[in-house]
Amino acid sequence: MPPRKKETTEEATEPERRSTRIRDMPTKPPPAAPAAQPAKRVKKTDPELSEWKPTKKASSKKRKKADLAAEDAEDAEDAKTKDVEVEEKPKKKVKTEAKATKGKKAAAGKEGAAPAAASTSEAATAQPAAQGGNEAKKEHSALTIGSALPQMILKNEKGDNVDLSTLASQNGVVIFASPKADTPGCNKQSCHFRDSTADFTKLGYDVYGLTSDTPAALTKWKTKNSFQYTLLSDPNREFIAMLGAKTGNATKRSHFVFERETGKLLDAQIGVKPDTSHSAALEFIKGL
Repeated sequence: MPPRKKETTEEATEPERRSTRIRDMPTKPPPAAPAAQPAKRVKKTDPELSEWKPTKKASSKKRKKADLAAEDAEDAEDAKTKDVEVEEKPKKKVKTEAKATKGKKAAAGKEGAAPAAASTSEAATAQPAAQGGNEAKKEHSALTIGSALPQMILKNEKGDNVDLSTLASQNGVVIFASPKADTPGCNKQSCHFRDSTADFTKLGYDVYGLTSDTPAALTKWKTKNSFQYTLLSDPNREFIAMLGAKTGNATKRSHFVFERETGKLLDAQIGVKPDTSHSAALEFIKGL
């Protein structure tokens, strides 16, 4: 048999074939060089300005406050100096006026003695008058149980003057106060007193109605309801306030009983009901 060929030769030829294939393949082009970047422009700066550095905001605010405080202090000092100048100028005028008046006072001399004596006498007479006025004010103080009817003048429905201090000279007195003439509640209260007037008369008491209405309004009210008693007008509520029945600009419904001859306050009922005011007054008088 012929000898076999060695495989080494075949194996050696195979790499050469591979190499021939690689050589035949196209080669990749080399990477392009990066494009040159344009040069940046450098701004020219002034060397003096380049050295300056801005300060912080906080420091600028502090400087502003300090400047304002300094300005305020200067303004205050200027104002003080102006005030001192203004005050010093009138003093000089006062001194000159005082010098001028010294001569006038010396010239007056004896003439001023007589008016001075007259003024002292007037002052002495004015003091008792002031004391009398204070006594009059004391008389119009608030009434309490045991207080007498005050010396006060009110108008009745006819417009005549009525002295309150003389009401109880002969008989006892019952005064009922109403908020407003010719209103539903006041009509009830006043008509109940009208119907029981005879009972009060038997017990020796006279009945009076009291409101802040004018005499003309009271006349119409009395004529409309045929009242047999007298109505009193207290437009300023002075007597009503003394009785304790005034509340702001209104009158509290109430009634009061005064003793015969002395005129002392025996009973005071404030804030009563219109249907029971008359009966409560009768029961109190019957219990005396």
